[in-house]
Formats: sequence, C-alpha cells, structure tokens
Amino acid sequence: RLSGQFALAGVQSLHALPSASEFSVEMRGDWPDPGFASGLLPRQREVTAVGFSAQWQVFDFNTGMPAQFNEYEIDRLDLARSQIGIVLQQPGEIYQRNERAWKYGTLFVALTLAAFFLIELLLRRNLWALDYALIGVSQVCFYLLLLALSEHLGFALAYAVAATVFAGMVGAFSIALLGSRQRGLAAGVVLGGGYGALYLLIGSESYALLLGALLITALIATAMAVANRLRLRAEGCP
Repeated sequence: RLSGQFALAGVQSLHALPSASEFSVEMRGDWPDPGFASGLLPRQREVTAVGFSAQWQVFDFNTGMPAQFNEYEIDRLDLARSQIGIVLQQPGEIYQRNERAWKYGTLFVALTLAAFFLIELLLRRNLWALDYALIGVSQVCFYLLLLALSEHLGFALAYAVAATVFAGMVGAFSIALLGSRQRGLAAGVVLGGGYGALYLLIGSESYALLLGALLITALIATAMAVANRLRLRAEGCP
C-alpha cells in the first residue's frame, strides 16, 4: 500500500498505469473541475465545488496489461486505453472561451452578411461588394481584438469592449449604407444583441450546444420567412 500527498503546479493531468493483477487507486484533490474521459473510468467518484474524490479498482483482465514488459513491447500495448487518472480542466479559462467564440465565428459572420443581403433586398438598396467585405473583415477583427484584450482585462470586460467597438462601428457605417440614421442605429443595436447572444453561448458550459442549435434554427427560419416574402412581392402576389 502506497499513499502520499502532492502539491502540483503547472500540471494538467496525473495518470497511473495499472500493471498488477489487482490495482486499486484513490485520488482526492481540491480541484473543482476534474476530467475522467481518458482511460478507464473510476468505480466511484464525487465532485463538489471544493474538490473531488475518485476510486479505481482494476484487474489485469480489464486492461490486458502484462505484469512485466520491456520497451520494445510498448508499441503494441494500448497504454492510453489502460491508464487511469484525472485531467485538471479549466472551464472558464480565457483561451478556452476565445476558442468557443472562434467556433461560432464563421457562422456568426455568415449570418451577419446574410442579414445585410436581406436588408438590401427589403430596402432596395444597392450595396457594393466592398461594403460586404468591410463588414465581414470587421466581424473577423472582433475576435482578434477580443483575444488581445482578454489577456489584459479578463474575458468579460474584453468582450464588452470589443462588442461595443464593432457594433458601434458597423452601426455608424450602416447609416450611409441604409440611407437613414435610424436604420443604421437599429443595425448596430441588432448586431450588439447578436454579440450578447454569442456571449451567453460561450458562457454556458452544459447547454452551449443546445442553445446554439436553437438560436441558429430560429435565425434560419426567420431568414426563410423573409426570403419567401421577398419572392412573393417580386412575383406581384399580395
């Protein structure tokens, strides 16, 4: 029986390789977000806001690991599948949130450009290809500014600053595009609302995929309804 207490710094994971006929391990720690996805799952585990505890009991027929092996046999042994341990995750870490934002970024840019295309058809305004390019580039630069600011200000404040800057920039640019100050301000407000919805998706750990799917479905349904209305109007139907 071996027991010990370790103070880990700069370590992302801690694993053990069960090579005995019967192998039992119990791990406890004060990390609130452990991950058990890699290797064999624990027999019992408890995760709270102040820490975790997990117990493994593994037999040799579970892993197929021999009691002894040399370095030339490592390649044929599936060590990653047989190992046990934890990964110290950071759900709220700024780079992880930026990565989540990037994952929705392409779709968000596409929806923004599609919205301006529908507005162009509704208002019968002739937008240039340069206008679409500038709006698209501004949406891409939003994520760059977000990453740069979040390293110094924290993610929440950096997101608020970046969203305000680019929503205001696109709103001011839209005043001339849409031919009205009110329309331009409305475009900026709608874009700011989109940034707010994106922030909720990024901050939601358990329901991010569900919320994203529902939001995208609603936006696509709205776009289809507007497109059908434009088609009917173009064909002279009431």
